[in-house]
Amino acid sequence: MHTVWDRQGNCFSEEAINVFTRLYQLHKKSNSDILSNEEFLDFLKINYNLTESIKTIKRNIRRECVRGVVNEGITLRGFITFHEMMMNQNTSDCLESLWKVFRRYGYNDQLFLCESYYTSTVSEYIELDNAAEDFLLRRFDLYDSNNSGYLDDQEMENYFQIYPYGKNPFTSYGYPYCCSYIEEVGISKIAYIHLWKMFLHMDPASMLKCLSYIGFQNDTGLTIRSAYKIIESPEKRSVFNGIVIGSNECGKSTFCRKLFAENSSDTCNSLYYVGNTPTNKIVILQEENYLRDNIDNFEEGLYNRCDFVFLLYDQSNRYSFEFISDIYEHIKVARDIPCVVVKTKNDLPEIEQTMSPKTFTKSNRLPIIPANEVDVIEKLVNLAINKKRWPIKRIIGTTLLFGCAYAFYYMDGMDHLGDFYKDLMDDY
Repeated sequence: MHTVWDRQGNCFSEEAINVFTRLYQLHKKSNSDILSNEEFLDFLKINYNLTESIKTIKRNIRRECVRGVVNEGITLRGFITFHEMMMNQNTSDCLESLWKVFRRYGYNDQLFLCESYYTSTVSEYIELDNAAEDFLLRRFDLYDSNNSGYLDDQEMENYFQIYPYGKNPFTSYGYPYCCSYIEEVGISKIAYIHLWKMFLHMDPASMLKCLSYIGFQNDTGLTIRSAYKIIESPEKRSVFNGIVIGSNECGKSTFCRKLFAENSSDTCNSLYYVGNTPTNKIVILQEENYLRDNIDNFEEGLYNRCDFVFLLYDQSNRYSFEFISDIYEHIKVARDIPCVVVKTKNDLPEIEQTMSPKTFTKSNRLPIIPANEVDVIEKLVNLAINKKRWPIKRIIGTTLLFGCAYAFYYMDGMDHLGDFYKDLMDDY
């Protein structure tokens, strides 16, 4: 077993302090920094079956640590001091009691949560369930200390204080610049939920682990299985993933930022962006760079991790379209994945490309969409969501504008595409 008590230093180990910090936060139900008298008593009854009066307990804590007690309850320092007092009275018996408590909250011998506490064996596509979303919204309110409706940088740091890996897990996806973030106030509830849904979509195992650490199972009495729902048909999905490809400095970050992170400055780039469509579908955009060097590796996992691909080219760069044409040929051979061409930097003079974008896109039935195109959102979103219902022979393209998945299909004849598709091809 991992060391809990340092006998020489007469104090708890750093790992044990992390556990106590998590237990303290899990039992704190308000956005105050204090564990209230009632909350502390509930903790003591659940875990130690103590019936001593709160006044007596607080008086004893105050003798050892003046700052550990306030009128409304006890501080984190007081919570730890209470357990230190228990250890000093009877180390062996207290250690046994502590390990029972740690086990109750899912910890293993190394003072990490047991894998069985948070792992899922499902292989199907999953999304955040209502129970987990409600839990996360309550956690948002708990850490919104000024009731502003936003979590600022300090509040987010406090939020993940009980996560043992030392940092906000969203930073792996470029937080805070991957979502709608306002420098002065932080992120809203909507952006906050977007981040959790992106986390689950990109890395389900790590997300479920994080959800367990911040108290989902203990706080609600539900198992981690209740955190997600299995999506059995594509039309019921609410989260979609698009990959954005293009040559260096072709405007990939600018394109993504305008859709989902418009408050970020031009120097605040991320490889991931998340936002919602007008019909409340969540869309994750992921930038891919330098794909010519690793296109084979890219192809292997492409179909499993994306719903559509954006091929961006800079109209002011002579070689930009040639880059994405090479990429598209590999994608087309590997598997039919919906793609669309997006022309960027329309404010700069257009330079003749080394190959004709018009000829290439026409031969591959790919529409070219201006980066600022926004006026056909709802029809295209519906096409993307319901694509499995169509008698599709081959998918040939999608785009996403202002967070919406636009899908184009080649069926058994152009006549079956409908007026909408034909009008779009006429326009572009």
